Order: sequence, then structure tokens, then C-alpha cells
Amino acid sequence: MRILFFLIFLLLPILSNATDFNNCLSCHKGIEQMPKPHNFSCDQCHVLPQDRNKPITSHKMIVKNPSSPKYWNTFCYKCHSKQINDVEHSLHYTAYGEINKTLFTLLHKKTNYTVQDLPAKGNNLLETLSFQFLRQNCLKCHISTEGEKGTGLYRPSGCAACHMPLSKDGIYLGNDKAMHGKPSNTAYHKFIKPQMQNCLSCHNKQYVGTDYLGMFPKEFGETYRTPINKEGNFPPVIYGIDYNYLAKDVHYIAGMTCMSCHTKQEVMGNGKFYHNETQSLQVTCQTCHGGYHTKPKRFFKNIKLFNPNIPGHRYHENVSCSACHAQWTIYDFGFYALKDDTKDYTKWSAFTLTGNPQVDKFLSHAIGLIEEGKSAPAPMQEDFLTGKMEPGLWHIGYLFTRWEYVILGKMGSKYVILRPMYQYYFSYKNAQGKVLVNNKFMGADWEPYFPHTIGKARSCLFCHGNKTVAGEGFYPIKDNFATNLMKPTTCAQSNVRVLNKKEKENLINYTPLFKKEYLRHLNYNK
Repeated sequence: MRILFFLIFLLLPILSNATDFNNCLSCHKGIEQMPKPHNFSCDQCHVLPQDRNKPITSHKMIVKNPSSPKYWNTFCYKCHSKQINDVEHSLHYTAYGEINKTLFTLLHKKTNYTVQDLPAKGNNLLETLSFQFLRQNCLKCHISTEGEKGTGLYRPSGCAACHMPLSKDGIYLGNDKAMHGKPSNTAYHKFIKPQMQNCLSCHNKQYVGTDYLGMFPKEFGETYRTPINKEGNFPPVIYGIDYNYLAKDVHYIAGMTCMSCHTKQEVMGNGKFYHNETQSLQVTCQTCHGGYHTKPKRFFKNIKLFNPNIPGHRYHENVSCSACHAQWTIYDFGFYALKDDTKDYTKWSAFTLTGNPQVDKFLSHAIGLIEEGKSAPAPMQEDFLTGKMEPGLWHIGYLFTRWEYVILGKMGSKYVILRPMYQYYFSYKNAQGKVLVNNKFMGADWEPYFPHTIGKARSCLFCHGNKTVAGEGFYPIKDNFATNLMKPTTCAQSNVRVLNKKEKENLINYTPLFKKEYLRHLNYNK
């Protein structure tokens, strides 16, 4: 008994130090000090008010990310009430447009859901599949959840998603000796103004974002994984997929970042509730370049101002700038989504790089186990709204993708580029292997699209006389299932429509006015 007491007496200082979580800096030596006005003591940001006078005996009492929506009213609201109220009305928080336009396309009825109240189950199988599709695929980028675990995709939730430096490879790079080199969504313990990496951690692949850097996502499957480098390896994967590298946006080449154009109010919200992102835009091309009836509001050296007198501008006041100046586009035709609750993994062995790191890693692991003669786990995929794993895997792909086309429609009074977001075909196989939904066409939504691939304007003849641009499919091939997908159909956004018959005829046929002005254009460029 005396020996036991003596051992406890000797070990008491060691045990005390090991459990003294109140003294954070005894372990986290060298951690970056937050600058003013956020240079608080550790517990002011990382310990709940009711726990601050208690002995902290475990990291479980420490709040890892005080800026997450779960905690921002507790830690941030006192000083940042306006910013939080604005963000809670923003599309980055509610995802209102993405959710309800998708559900309108899938279910053919109007809904008013947000990330905060989207159901997990519906009144029937197709409704439940639609909700699950959103929760397990589309909504991985709302700011209430952390980012995916893949190169370029690591991201914390809440304010930190935009206001802390992200770690491209998910490793802490700062001076904290206890954390250096360990897994972390943030590279350093400090606040920053948003950088491009903060934006690109969500805005990538098929969506506007990485296109600004000239990155066009390759099609899924090993066949498209090229070029192999001299060591015989595939190129490194970033943002969940391989990319083709096309022309960069001229603004990126000039050194402009996302925040050079997209304002704080546009990104964080201004207290107003918007139905889609086109309603919240505050900066347009005219803001810097001027327009037909407007002068520039921002001024930069060596910037080219809008000239309404050149032939290409004279008759195109009702055409969006990007319709002519986008150097290339991202088009995905035929969106196929299969939810599979079985362990039938091996048929997907050539499709373990599909832009969804969680599913891709699970498939690679499961197929590896099967090849070793071992039992593979049941399919599970994360519900990004709860963080819980749910049965089944979603396998997603496109019939074909293209970058060279432009297909026009109209938004309000302007002719704009349209693209399908998406043309949905759903399938579902339950755990018993029974196919309950077989390649069912759910609907299509053609959305206004503003590629961030701006450069010198396309030739007049790219659009005029071009039936594909007019929305008549891919010519000279007619009535082919694949190319008919290139014909715009329905638009979920109320102020967007496809071209009518007269508009198509005017675009396809060389009118006398076009012939006259095109000759003027040729002489102008001599």
C-alpha cells in the first residue's frame, strides 16, 4: 500500500501536466497569435462560456472551430452580428437556389427548402431519392459542413471556410509544434482576407471556378487519365479529378483573383434573401469596362474600355459579353445517377476517379479487398447535412462532355449562354439486388451560364449560321439520342427561356443586314 501511494506521489506531476488542458501553450508552442482585434486568450474562442471556470480535463471540452454555424452565435455574434445575419440570408449558407431548382427539375413542383430544413425522406421513392441525391452529393459545399477530403478540397466550416488559409493537402504547415505536419483543414492559425484557394475548394470541376485557371475536367474513367509522366505515373489529382488545361481567362493572366470582382456583400450576403446567384451579382463587365449607356465605375491602368462603334458591338446590346468573349465552355450532356445498395463493386473498377473523393476512396478500398479474396464492407456514403454515414453508394457520370460549343437562350432582356444543369436519369438498386428505378428520365434544367474563360471575341460565323448555337442539336447529325441532348428544353429559373422559332431563324439564316455588317466587319479588321 505504501509502495502504491509512493508511485502515485511520484507520477502526480506528470499526470497533472498531461491533463492540464487549461494551459494550451504548454503543448501548442509556437502557434500563430491571432492579430488584433482577435488576439483573445485561447479559452475565449475555444471553450464554451459555461465551461471556462471548470478544469478542462479533455480535448472534448475544446471547440475546434468556434466559427462553425453551430457555434458562431456563441463566439462571434457579439461583435459580428450584422455579418452573421447577412450570411444566414446568403446563398452560400442556404443553398436555396441549388436545392429548389434541382427539386423542381426532379419532382416537377415548386419547393422552398434550404440546407437547414431539407428533409431526408419523401412521400415516395423518387422523392426520397431526390432528397438523398442532394444531401449526399450536391450539398457537400455548403458552409455548414467541412470540405471533402482530397487535394485542394480540404476546408473548415463557417467563417473559417473563407477567412482562414486552407491547406491544399490537409496538413497544418504552421509553427505549432504539437500540430505541425498533422491533419488539418487550415494551413495556419490566423485570419485572412479570402484567397482564391478558399473559393476553389468549392468552386471547381464542372462549376465556374477552376475554369478561370483554364482547367476543364476530364471525363471519368482510366481511359482518360493522360498524359502519363516519364516515371510512368498519372498526373496528380486536384479538386477530385484530372483536368485538361485550356486557355486561361485574361483577367486571371492579369493577376486578378475572385475577390477582385465578387464583392463582400455578394459573397456574404446583404441581409436580403435571393432565389439564385444571378440576383445577387453586384459587379458586371460594365463596372470596369463601361457599356452602351454606362461609364466605368472602377478605373485601372491599361484597361480596354468598351467601344460601341465596332461592328461586333453595334447590334449586340442585348447579348451578354460572355456569349461572344468566352473562349471555351463546360458542357455535360446526359447526367446519370445510380444509387446502389449492393456490394457489386468490381464493375466500377475503371471508374474510381469521378470527382467524389469519398466514394472514389471507398470503391478503391472495397475492390482491393475483393481482389485479395477478403470480404468488402457494405456500401456507405455520407449525408453531408448530418455528417452520418448512410447505406448505399451514388455512382454518377455523364453521357459526354464538351468544351467547344455555345448554346444560346435568353435571360430577361439578354441573350446568354445556356447549359444543362442537368439532364437527370435516375436508377436505384436495393440491398437485395432488385432494380426499383431503371434509368428513369427525371427532367432537365437549362441554366444561364457565364464562363470565366474570357478572351478575344469569337468569330461572327461561330454563332451566325450555326444551328447548334441556335439550339437545334448537333448538325449534320440529326435525331440522334446523344446529339438531341444538345437541344435546350426546360428552364427552372423563371426569367430564363430557350430561343423561340423566329430567334432561331434569324440566327441560322444570313439576313441581308448580317451580310452587310459582316462585310463591314471584314473591312474593319483589315
